[in-house]
Formats: sequence, structure tokens, C-alpha cells
Amino acid sequence: MPRRAAGMSREGIEMNYFSDKIILITGANGGLGTELVRQLHVTRAKLILTDIASAPASNSSRTTAYIPADIRTRAGCEALAKAVRKVSRIVDILINNAGLATAGDFVDVPDDEWEAQIEVNLLAAMRLTRLLLPGMIERRSGHIVNISSLGGHVALPKTTTYATSKWGLRGFGMALHGELAGHNIKVSNAYPSFTRTAILDAPRFGYEQKRELPAFMVSEPSAVASKILRGVARGQLHIFPSADARLVALLVRLFPGLNGPLTRLLLKFLG
Repeated sequence: MPRRAAGMSREGIEMNYFSDKIILITGANGGLGTELVRQLHVTRAKLILTDIASAPASNSSRTTAYIPADIRTRAGCEALAKAVRKVSRIVDILINNAGLATAGDFVDVPDDEWEAQIEVNLLAAMRLTRLLLPGMIERRSGHIVNISSLGGHVALPKTTTYATSKWGLRGFGMALHGELAGHNIKVSNAYPSFTRTAILDAPRFGYEQKRELPAFMVSEPSAVASKILRGVARGQLHIFPSADARLVALLVRLFPGLNGPLTRLLLKFLG
């Protein structure tokens, strides 16, 4: 472990991991994406940001580049990678943060809605990783960060597609970790629980009832982003930004039969 400089906290040392690194963040305009950007701005990281919409004014002045992109298709991912290469020859860290969600029985969710979730939450992460990995392997350096979810451990009814995409993203990161260890490339999967972002207000299909989650069940994006970045800096494969996410994932792993009762309990809160 590096020696701590006088007056520097352990967290400060960890955040030095990002200093001068070129970091591509997808979904940069979302609630968690915005917070990741804000916290990385103070580390001297060189940020390349992307989202489907134009750059917000708050990001443009302290960012290496902002590239609007639609990553729902292979062509969109390829276009983004090409645009990134025009800005920077290398990408040190890819943060696959972009995500979509809906709520409702699978048969009630329109095809274009659930298919878009698979494209953005899972296939875009895989496609962008595939496009950027050759450069990382050549340099024997890099870090892939996947923002999965507690939904990648517990499959809630009425979130069938979201759970499918997040379970897939978790498996993708875990398998990739084994493949890339010999290339000195790190992989981190993060599993946020309920976070105060737009996903909590995801479109609902087949029902209208909605209950507000109790405050104790909802994490703030600033705290979630901080825990994720610290886990990334430590090179952790599995990052649980909140104690409840870690506990639920542990219980389901140790006692698979709890998945049903836990989902029923959560549905009482969700409505």
C-alpha cells in the first residue's frame, strides 16, 4: 500500500487511482452518472462522457469531450468508439453506467421497451467492452466497470427484463474478470440497491398503483457513487455500495429459497 502523504486521507489516496486516467462514462447525464462525473472531476481524471442527449452545461467546461450517442444498436456503439478514438488514442477505464428500466408484467411491456433495456443495459456494455478491449490488452492495462444492480442478485416480479439484463451484466463481468486477469486488466461489478434516480420513476405498464419507498430503503446517488469509485480504486470485483444490498445478496446466495419471500416483501413496499 502506498505511504500516506501528510494530511491526506485514505480516501484521498484511493481516489488518486483515477488521476490522469482517461475514463469513458456512458449514461453520463443520469442521476448516478452525473454524480460519478462530479466526483471524478476533482481527481484530475480526463473524462469522455456520452449519453443520448446533448451535454448539460454543467459538464462541458471540465470534460475532455462529450459525445452524444445512441448505444441501443451495434452501429451506435461502433460510432461512439470511433468518435472516442478521435479524441483519445486510449481509454484507461470504461464505466458501463447507462441503464433503462420499466415496471410491469412481462406480457404487458411493449416489445420496443423491453428490447431497448436489453440493448442498453447489457448488449451496449458488451459491445463497447469488445471494441475497447484490444487496446487495453495491447497495453496490458485497463479497467472495465459495470454498473449492475441488486436486481442482478434478486429477480423482482414486474422487473423481468431489467433483472435479466442485470443478471447478464453480472455474469459478463465475472467471466471477463477470469479472462483478463492474465492481461493485467481489472473488472469491477457494482450492485446498487434502490437509488434516488429517475429509474425509481420508470414507466409502468399494466398497472398504475405506485407506493413511495420508505426513506431507509433509498440511497443517495452521492453516497452510491462514492462507494463505487472507492471499490473501483481498490480493484474489487464485487462492489456493494450499501449495507442492505450486500446483506440481501449474501442471504440469497446462502439461502436460495429466500428469493421468493424477499421478493414478496419488497413488493409490499413497491406496490
